[in-house]
Amino acid sequence: MAVFCAATTVLYVATGAPPDPVMEWLLGAGPVLMVILWLSKDAQQRRTAVVMDFGFLMTVFWLVAIPWYAFRSRGRSGWKLLPALILLMFPASLTALVLYLLGLS
Repeated sequence: MAVFCAATTVLYVATGAPPDPVMEWLLGAGPVLMVILWLSKDAQQRRTAVVMDFGFLMTVFWLVAIPWYAFRSRGRSGWKLLPALILLMFPASLTALVLYLLGLS
C-alpha cells in the first residue's frame, strides 16, 4: 500500500492533475489503516493486547495508540519501530514533500 501510494503521488505530481476525492482519501487513509491492521495482527501474535476491540480502539485513537503500541510491544526498541511506521503511514505526503524539496512539483 505504501509503494502504491508513493507511486500514485509521483504520477499525480508529474501530470499536474489533482486526485479525485476518493483517491485522495485512499492516499491518506489507506496506509494508516494497513498499519493498524498489521499492528492488530502483531498484537494478537505477541499477546500484547488483551482488549477484544483493540483494532477498533487503535483505529479511533491511532495518533496516540500507534506510538504507545510501538513502545509497549518492543520496549526501548520502539524507537526503531516508530520511524518505520511513520514512513509506512504517510507515503503520499512524504513523497510529495520530497518532490517539492527537489523542485519537481
